[in-house]
Amino acid sequence: MFYFVTQYMKIILKYCGLYLGERFKLIIILQVTNFYCSAMFLTYRATDE
Repeated sequence: MFYFVTQYMKIILKYCGLYLGERFKLIIILQVTNFYCSAMFLTYRATDE
């Protein structure tokens, strides 16, 4: 699951980086990191119950 998500994110970052340029890349990385951490936290909570 997380391997697939990581590969997917790499593809998105690659294309967004080419399309938008360096300035927007940092914003995208921050957004993706935030989303990824939220997803991991929710998954952890779901498995913890």
